[in-house]
Amino acid sequence: MTGNPLPGTLGPIIRLMTYSELIELATRMQGVPIKTRKGVAFKVGVSKGRIFFVVGAKGRPRYDSPNTTEHFLEQYNATGQLDSTVYAKDTVNANYYVSLLLAAKANPPK
Repeated sequence: MTGNPLPGTLGPIIRLMTYSELIELATRMQGVPIKTRKGVAFKVGVSKGRIFFVVGAKGRPRYDSPNTTEHFLEQYNATGQLDSTVYAKDTVNANYYVSLLLAAKANPPK
């Protein structure tokens, strides 16, 4: 579902989503070069039902627990914020989750 811009957001909410939908989105975006707003390149992957982020060419995968990812989604679905600082206290990967959502919006399924 696409919503209207919420006060304090950087734009309209992309859409409310479930954990399984975020996994599907991350699976679709595997191999797509993504950059954060500050230009840090990373890739996303999925392993054993968990999303991970690999920063740089030889970076190690950065995982969150499923509970942390669910909490990020709860906050995102409640606020629609596309500002990673909103989620920074909940996950060190906040910037990557938000960048993933923005990249998916810019690269819709074909």
